[in-house]
Amino acid sequence: MDGTFKGLLIGDSGYLCFRWLLTPYLNPTTASQHRYNISLRKTRVIIEQVFGRWKRRFHLLHGEIRMSPERTCTLVAACAVLHNLAIQLNDGDMDENPIENDENDNEDIVAENNFQFRDDFALQHF
Repeated sequence: MDGTFKGLLIGDSGYLCFRWLLTPYLNPTTASQHRYNISLRKTRVIIEQVFGRWKRRFHLLHGEIRMSPERTCTLVAACAVLHNLAIQLNDGDMDENPIENDENDNEDIVAENNFQFRDDFALQHF
């Protein structure tokens, strides 16, 4: 490995669409675009629930983290490992109830030059 991350991030409609950050379609017109939006929304809910659990387990994640991006990445990775270890050891994950999804429905922020990548991704995978 060369130390770089090869993957994609997902965001809500409050973010610009980039090749590395996939956001929902504002007005989906095809079946694949609708399926893409549904999948993106469901995935975001799960991620937000995990973040909520981490914040309950690791108080330092509640506020601003005043570290370099590199140290912050290490911190978040350590929280993920410790959280998973706690689950394996039956260390009672905090409240298992789903967290309310505070979805941002402001869908007017777009980045036109990245739409083609998202279109290709949706067609290929959905």
